Amino acid sequence: MELAFRMQMQAPEAFDVEKESEATRASYGDSDFGRGCLLARRLVERGVRIVQVFFGNSQPWDSHEDIRSHRGLARSADPAIASLVSDLRARGFSIRPS
Repeated sequence: MELAFRMQMQAPEAFDVEKESEATRASYGDSDFGRGCLLARRLVERGVRIVQVFFGNSQPWDSHEDIRSHRGLARSADPAIASLVSDLRARGFSIRPS
């Protein structure tokens, strides 16, 4: 119960991405995915061991009809992913793909 209490007490601060600098928020981008990546970094910093960030509400990468659509998806996802990886590495976290 003590662990649950500590988690609940830290959650509001962890989810408040407005505490990040404007430059940091801009590097992740003004999108749901960008904010999700920024939030993922903040959670990892606080000891969350597994974090998953979803891209969109459906499965935009499951595109058998037009594989070229991936170019646009990658272009929109890349800045947030690059910022997340760079920030985690700069803070001493190891990055391992699942």
